[in-house]
Amino acid sequence: MDTSPLPIDDLVRAAQLGDRQAFSQLYTQFAKPLYGYLVIRCGHRETAEDLLADVWVKAWRSLASCKPEYLSAWLYTIARNTLIDHLRQRRPQVDLERMPEVIDPNPSLNAANVRLEYQRIKTSIDQLTPEQREVFIMRLWDDLSYETIAQVVKKSPTSCRMLMTRALRQLRSTIVASFILFMYASIS
Repeated sequence: MDTSPLPIDDLVRAAQLGDRQAFSQLYTQFAKPLYGYLVIRCGHRETAEDLLADVWVKAWRSLASCKPEYLSAWLYTIARNTLIDHLRQRRPQVDLERMPEVIDPNPSLNAANVRLEYQRIKTSIDQLTPEQREVFIMRLWDDLSYETIAQVVKKSPTSCRMLMTRALRQLRSTIVASFILFMYASIS
């Protein structure tokens, strides 16, 4: 008996016919990258977990509309729309796991430098346009192809490449300027 996993297209078709095991296999394959997509954008693990659950409920309910060859883009589109809906009604939340880092009375210099560097990069990414930021994160963090990104953001792959090029150019100039200011301040 052959126990090799079915190709994605076959899993989608089986799930569309009501095969819960096939849907479970799709979940196993895509839940982690979708969670990463959500957590990096909302910045809060528990919220990302809740949003991920919503994504899979919506996916199950509308599975009949999915074209198997576009499953990845279809799932990311659901995740993106779910996140947008959440952000529209968002209330400020505190990630309690981060609190000890903030109130630690004796943080090591290395940990402080890592947090400072993280904040500097995050600030630079936050300065990108929303379109640039989304394409940048989907390409580098989520490792999606330009074709998949284009389907999710409803732009052409060429437009996505251009947004990525502009984002990288802006980040390069922002980070270099920040580094120069840091170096100047340290020698003054």
